[in-house]
Amino acid sequence: MAAVQKPQPVSWAEKVRVSHSDNRCSLEQLSHKPAGSVLTIPKDMVLADVDTWKRSMIGFFVSYKMPYHAVLSIANRVWKAHGLEKVTVLDNGFMVFRFISEESMGEVLARGPWLFGGKPILLQKWQPGFQFDRNKIRTLPVWARLHGLPLPQ
Repeated sequence: MAAVQKPQPVSWAEKVRVSHSDNRCSLEQLSHKPAGSVLTIPKDMVLADVDTWKRSMIGFFVSYKMPYHAVLSIANRVWKAHGLEKVTVLDNGFMVFRFISEESMGEVLARGPWLFGGKPILLQKWQPGFQFDRNKIRTLPVWARLHGLPLPQ
């Protein structure tokens, strides 16, 4: 009886090798600058990405860090139908929620405040110049329950 040969394992290099010329990419060669030089990003490159940020909102928990998979799961469950496109969680605890349009993002913001896993998540529309730094935040919304407060007639 002939021995059955096991297939040789495929190397990672073989798995990711580009086999079609239409899949190949080329990078533009950058000119060499001395160490310490300032890199200038052309304004048109910066402006090309502004549309993505205009339909994004920034979120964070004040004193809690929720795992990425939990944020992703909750956000998709409650906002996917409202045009949620992508969720990104940054190392510093800030989250970026990108929507298909500014209008759909605005609708989600208007329906707040929101709780994720019973924890209040603070949300705001992205603004040019926004800094992902908790030390730059000067005001926070506060929720208050006023039991027995008579409503105006």
